[in-house]
Amino acid sequence: MSWVDHQLMNSELQLLKERHQNKSYLIKKEMAVELRISQRTLDRRIKAGVDIPRYKEAKTGRIIFPLSAIAEYYASNLVRTHF
Repeated sequence: MSWVDHQLMNSELQLLKERHQNKSYLIKKEMAVELRISQRTLDRRIKAGVDIPRYKEAKTGRIIFPLSAIAEYYASNLVRTHF
């Protein structure tokens, strides 16, 4: 990861923490709102494994998205769309 990518990811992570009261992860409903897509679209992306941040399955079976993975996803999309 380049220095610029690292800086972008850190700034995205700070913005996410501020927006979500320092939570460490988002659940699917919150992730859909964050991405401005429906929960059904998010489910389709999860099933297809495309255009979503990395996620984990919690012990309860619930899918969670760590804020660090969301920040990484945003930073990589920013780099791709601006160059």
